[in-house]
Amino acid sequence: MRRLILLTIAAVLPLSGCNCHDEFESGWDLQSDLEFPEDAGVDVTADVEPDIADAWDAPPDLVDTVDVADEPDAPPVEPWQPEVVESVSRTHALTDRTSLAVDPDGTLWLGYHECNTLGCDNPTLKVVHKPVGGEWAGERIRAHEGIFGVSVIEPQKPIVVFPDTLEDTYKAAMRQPDGSWRFHTFPVDRSRTPRYDGFDVTNDGKSYFVSFAPQDAQRVEFYAYDTTASRPQWRRKAPLEVTNPQAAMERGLRADNGDSVYLVNQSGQSGVYGVYRYDEEVDAWPQSVELEQLTSTFVHSLFITADYRLCMSGNYQDDLLVTCGSMFDLTGETRLFRGERLAYGHPSSIIEGTDGTLYVAFNPDGNDELRVARRDVVTGTWTVETVFDGPSYGVSTAIAQSGDLVISFYTCDDTDRCSLNVLWETPQ
Repeated sequence: MRRLILLTIAAVLPLSGCNCHDEFESGWDLQSDLEFPEDAGVDVTADVEPDIADAWDAPPDLVDTVDVADEPDAPPVEPWQPEVVESVSRTHALTDRTSLAVDPDGTLWLGYHECNTLGCDNPTLKVVHKPVGGEWAGERIRAHEGIFGVSVIEPQKPIVVFPDTLEDTYKAAMRQPDGSWRFHTFPVDRSRTPRYDGFDVTNDGKSYFVSFAPQDAQRVEFYAYDTTASRPQWRRKAPLEVTNPQAAMERGLRADNGDSVYLVNQSGQSGVYGVYRYDEEVDAWPQSVELEQLTSTFVHSLFITADYRLCMSGNYQDDLLVTCGSMFDLTGETRLFRGERLAYGHPSSIIEGTDGTLYVAFNPDGNDELRVARRDVVTGTWTVETVFDGPSYGVSTAIAQSGDLVISFYTCDDTDRCSLNVLWETPQ
């Protein structure tokens, strides 16, 4: 077994920003009522050979690999065209992030940074929304730069959580029925190196959960907000005692809609990413498990599937890695995509569709296109396809009310401008 080399990428980055089988028919279509420049064709070829299609069951020390680079070319398919939401400054979009969420009414909520100057020296955090069949509209939250996350439980009432770079605090902005935003400041000390501050936000359909992991702290602070309470308020919960914690890069906090919340974090003691389980009934973190056999994995994103598997996507020795497992073994099922080298500093995003299809959106090395790896719920076969042929950054994913995958990202041209885009799996 080849030597595992611990990635050092995590120390310098901000935290929480192909091809298919010939018979594969993409369900992706494009917005038809908008005009966009014509893109180049997209190659689609096989990603998984039939004799290894069931290799999800391989033991973790025999990680299944897919050598994408050696697969033959296939005829080009129609180019992809996204919906353009807004134009932003290139200088900021190259290192920025987006954050997507969908409320019970099907309204899509998108957080991003708005820039009014080419240098983007005073960016503003903005949250826009698009109801089913409607148009984009939104509100500016406040001047902000860095990481943030959007989550939503009740229709028209999302929250956005972020480190406040102006006041050196952590904040949550909560949208009110009239479209205004109410702010809450968490009593948590910011890191002495605030660009490394990590946090995550999620919900279980009833309560919001927020974790804060300053780079130089000795614990991860944890808060909850029960929307069903007679007088809802943020309450401090038992912190996770872990030395020098480091959050996942895109989304590392998820709830199972039961009594548990799961947090991806890297321990400063072991230098290895793991998952920690919070039990609401006892207000404690009674269980944890590390990626013991894939120690050089840099985890980007976590999702809990309908059958309660803990699935993660990330960077393993520069290639895309997907694992699914449990609190007893995170790597019960693994898939390493050889040849799918990831762009430095741009995390992948994993999510499950309503039909059980597992998706991972990611930027290949060079950021010259946007790709989606998907695992078919019936055959278990993985395929990879290019869904946008052009530069892309800051990927985030959500599942629309229709059950289709939605991806937000930036793309930039040869000028000083970039556009914020949303790519829909089927026409909207």
